Amino acid sequence: MNNKNCQIAIFWIVFLFIPCFFYGQNFFLISKADLEKHDVDIKKLNPVNLSIDGSFFVAGEGVQDLERRAQGFTRMLRVLRFSKKSLTKVDTLLLPITQWVNAVLSDVKNEVLILGNHGTKILRVNLDTMELQTIWEHKKGKAGFKIGPSLICDRGNYYATGWFYDEQQFWQGDYLVQVGIKEEKKGQFEVRFLKRIKLDEVFINKEEEFNKAHYYISGTELLYNMVKIKERKTHLLHYKNKQIHTLDKGFLLDVFIGNSSKIFYSVVYDEKPEILQHFVMDLKTKKKWKIGADNEYYTYPFLSPKGDKLLVCVLNEKYKVLTVYVGKEKDNYRLDKLLHNVPIGPMHISADGNVYSLMTPQYLRIGNF
Repeated sequence: MNNKNCQIAIFWIVFLFIPCFFYGQNFFLISKADLEKHDVDIKKLNPVNLSIDGSFFVAGEGVQDLERRAQGFTRMLRVLRFSKKSLTKVDTLLLPITQWVNAVLSDVKNEVLILGNHGTKILRVNLDTMELQTIWEHKKGKAGFKIGPSLICDRGNYYATGWFYDEQQFWQGDYLVQVGIKEEKKGQFEVRFLKRIKLDEVFINKEEEFNKAHYYISGTELLYNMVKIKERKTHLLHYKNKQIHTLDKGFLLDVFIGNSSKIFYSVVYDEKPEILQHFVMDLKTKKKWKIGADNEYYTYPFLSPKGDKLLVCVLNEKYKVLTVYVGKEKDNYRLDKLLHNVPIGPMHISADGNVYSLMTPQYLRIGNF
């Protein structure tokens, strides 16, 4: 390598990687090699989420052993436990499902609800004891509810989308339901699917308007957009307790996320000039904070459950890295750099809003923000 090429290489190393060491200092890494010592291949993990306080990380993984698969165990649960900024233990639990749909961690206790077999089976795992219980399963000839794909937990209550069917398995309507779980005696459960929102009464698609995206907050509250063709505008709508409110509208409005307190969204108000802007809005007062710079593409936004912290990512597709910014309500959501040019991978935040995770092909990063 000649001197010129060497100088160019050093420049890119400094530009891309040296700044990584000056942001997000309060973190630790679990390397691919660390996980391999526990017979875990990081590339095979499908992340679910962090625990409430960020003290462990839950993921799913496919089962490769043919004998186990023949017995009906096609997936396993992996729980990576941390102490003093290091990996201390990996718990593994085979799951009696033939297909994985979704999973969600409780936001009030250490348990995970797992949806399998195309929405016809629900498992519950106590993440402190690793006890597994099958709490509901479809029975042929009986009326029921086919769950999925959405599964959420809000203040300890589980909610899911899906559709009811009768004894002949005929469709009886799409709903967002609360999954009511009652243990009648040890190992025996009564699960009721309590109707909360009839979805075709919310997403009313007409010739001149249609829904493109939606985000479920709880069993009584959701965010969604509606494209109105004649008006050439997209409306951001808030459904709560059977009432619909327009929060904002613009020529383009597709990216949004929120909770019962705040929402983050990106909007282009006018067709020309096309200026992309970002806001956080307080749902009660309708106060708005302008976020970051115009025409910056923020992807994968996260809001803490209290709405007091915002994470947004900026992708550099050329170099396959991302930069993550954090904004806090106490600072008027001013964006400060949290991670700089780190490998692209799925991120999550804990239910207490204090810990983040980033999973890459080479490591799992856990940090505070």
